[in-house]
Amino acid sequence: MTWVDPNSVEIDIVAAPSHAKDDIESAVRQLLRGDRTELGHGATYTGRPATWLFKDEQRVLKVRAEYRFGARDARRWIERAQALEREIGVHHPAKTWLTINMNELSLIANVTPRMEPLHKPPENCTLEERYRQLKCMLEMYLSVAARFERRLDEGLSNYALADDGTLYYVDDDIYSWDGFFSLCQALGFWFRALTWLDREQAKRLGSAFGSLLREHFGDKHLSVVIAGMVRELHMANAAQRARQTEFLRGLHPMRGPKASGKLLRGAPLALLADIHANYPALQAVLREMMELGVERALVLGDTVGYGPHPSECIQAVREREFTVLKGNHDYAVASGYFKKGFSTHAVQVARWTRGRLSADELEWLDELPVTVQENGWLAVHGAPQDKTYFYGYVYRMTYESNLDNLVSRGVGICFHGHSHVTSVYYRTKHGLVGQSTEDEQLLSDYSQCLVNPGSVGQPRDGAGSVARFGIFRPDEQRVSFHRVSYDIEATITDMSENGFSHVLIERLRLGA
Repeated sequence: MTWVDPNSVEIDIVAAPSHAKDDIESAVRQLLRGDRTELGHGATYTGRPATWLFKDEQRVLKVRAEYRFGARDARRWIERAQALEREIGVHHPAKTWLTINMNELSLIANVTPRMEPLHKPPENCTLEERYRQLKCMLEMYLSVAARFERRLDEGLSNYALADDGTLYYVDDDIYSWDGFFSLCQALGFWFRALTWLDREQAKRLGSAFGSLLREHFGDKHLSVVIAGMVRELHMANAAQRARQTEFLRGLHPMRGPKASGKLLRGAPLALLADIHANYPALQAVLREMMELGVERALVLGDTVGYGPHPSECIQAVREREFTVLKGNHDYAVASGYFKKGFSTHAVQVARWTRGRLSADELEWLDELPVTVQENGWLAVHGAPQDKTYFYGYVYRMTYESNLDNLVSRGVGICFHGHSHVTSVYYRTKHGLVGQSTEDEQLLSDYSQCLVNPGSVGQPRDGAGSVARFGIFRPDEQRVSFHRVSYDIEATITDMSENGFSHVLIERLRLGA
């Protein structure tokens, strides 16, 4: 090393046992006398160009040369880093931070025992060992994410095995949580780069990943969200796509058609959204469908919630074999997870609903699909750009980005609910964007459009006693919007008798 004489610098060991300080200082000086190890993509040691690395058979020294502090500021930086590392608890317990002081300049550094990085396993490492290492890395990563809303660097070079087989995180940096985006990108890299990951191991890894998600986050829907994100990753060849496909099969096994009915190509399709356990409203819509000669329906989520008739509404759509999607209220009732996006009154009804439904009905809700795609159109409860499928809204501030999402999917039409307002947001073939509430529209006039038929059981356009629904005629690429009056007082009476909040009752009455 030519940049400084190791004997002429002051080495300040931060927070090490007093009896070990001399040994650590001596080891650091010896490491500084050696040659710097070049860092590079795919090498045994990777990292920033500004990180200087020195190693021997026992230890690795990292000098963070991008930071140039005075002695006091360097120590403060280290103390903050140490506090976070102690809280997270994923680094080797022998990792020691120090400063290398030269005149008025202090360089930040740390020394750790030398370990075996995951991205460069030894030649005698078996497939089973490699699988277990990836699983262990995912468990560490998800545990940190769930407990601290922090993100470890996903690169395998940032994880290493100690001599006793314990896995540690060896990067110095811990990042803000990004909602699984970077992790999904890393999974895509694994599918492309880990040629040893065969179909069986990929499926096992997906299954293990799903179990770890449920263990650490307690939210079964996360596997659906992440499956959607992983499915969108580009793979360059058949082998990579096979790994991706098998991982997805393990992560989120395909459900049978138990919860969703059959769509008849070319036949008119009723669009029902946000029934919200309002059986009189649903009955009125079903009668109108019969008069119009429409037998099939696509239910765009939220069969339950807010209203007093969850079992009746579930039975009505099940026995007709309608295709039913899962909405956020369906998910909350099925899972018992009420933390996101619910008012106090909505939570009360969701808990009441969960207590009223049978185990079979709860299972039916739980197994509902969150999206369906057919012949150039897509259906979700919320918004196509929302990775959860049922929390995001389509409205004036978001519709253009949602139209862009349809372009990226190669889809022209998206049917959705959630906002409880009848509307079509569109982009014409000439690039003009806008909103239309006309009762009948030719969707072929648009290059992309977002179609909301309004709410069956909880309209939000000022007339609570009028149920809304739509009819899509695929052969004509035409949608029509329909309104039908129902006995709102019957619903309100049942809400009152079951102790529902007057706030929800008035909201239904006013259609607000």
